[in-house]
Amino acid sequence: MAHPKQLGFSLVEMLVATLLFSTLTAGVLGVVSNTYRRYTNERAGQDLTWQGRAAVDLMVRELRQAGYPAENTYSAAASITSSNSNLVATTFVVAASTQVIFEADVDGSGTAKRVEYRLSGTTLQRSAVTKNSDGTVPAAQYDNLATNVNNGAAAIFTYTTDPQSTLAAPGNTMCVQIALPLKSAIPDPKNGRYLTVNFQGLACRQNPDH
Repeated sequence: MAHPKQLGFSLVEMLVATLLFSTLTAGVLGVVSNTYRRYTNERAGQDLTWQGRAAVDLMVRELRQAGYPAENTYSAAASITSSNSNLVATTFVVAASTQVIFEADVDGSGTAKRVEYRLSGTTLQRSAVTKNSDGTVPAAQYDNLATNVNNGAAAIFTYTTDPQSTLAAPGNTMCVQIALPLKSAIPDPKNGRYLTVNFQGLACRQNPDH
């Protein structure tokens, strides 16, 4: 009597199929892993670029307004100064290598703000508080502007003065050169190195002291 034909896979066929599946899976996982690493590295570079450009653009825009509105906006008879009113701004209060403080109406509200940029550890911070009506200044309120600043001992801010200014330093500051080196938060997965990008800007006051 004839035996019915047996269906299914032999042990050898199962082993071969398992080997092929494992090889295919390993290949697919390798491609996915490499793609993810490339994506992560590119995203880190994009985030770094966006953060650096946004920070420098903001600093340049605001530093150019230092000292605006000036005291000479009003007549001398009005006796309005940056010390007794928030309607006018002084120029620079601090001009250091990792910190700059100045006054300006940076938002067009008609009142002067005390603006500060400072490096705290490896984080660049910004504060902008509206001066009181009597010219006094509230406590600074800091927000993080850029992280992983990698300047070492190098200056972030360097200054040039206005030779015609009648103000004492640092009030006679005319231009501020910005050098902001940022390091990526994670290393490149291929070589283990961190990406570092230098962002630069130059801001000169629009209303120099005369």
